[in-house]
Amino acid sequence: MENNDSLTASQVIAMAAGPTRMASMTHARLIRKTASGLDDKEVNLKKVLQAKATDFFLQPEDILYVPNSRAKAIAQQGTTSILSLITSAALYRF
Repeated sequence: MENNDSLTASQVIAMAAGPTRMASMTHARLIRKTASGLDDKEVNLKKVLQAKATDFFLQPEDILYVPNSRAKAIAQQGTTSILSLITSAALYRF
């Protein structure tokens, strides 16, 4: 954040060109420095982007972490394996 600009979570996601296909928007983390140390809380960015939850302002030095979804990763890996198997079977047959 430059020049003490105030940005919301949805603005930061837009600046990052949106979430990746594998992002787990429902399990994002907001990590913020406080006087008592680091405050780490889960935020549901999917609801924020759907306007079902209040968008929030980020402070300087905040970290908004969006992890990959394990379920999406497993589904993609399974799809890739199935396509590989089908391709191999088709090549073997012909």
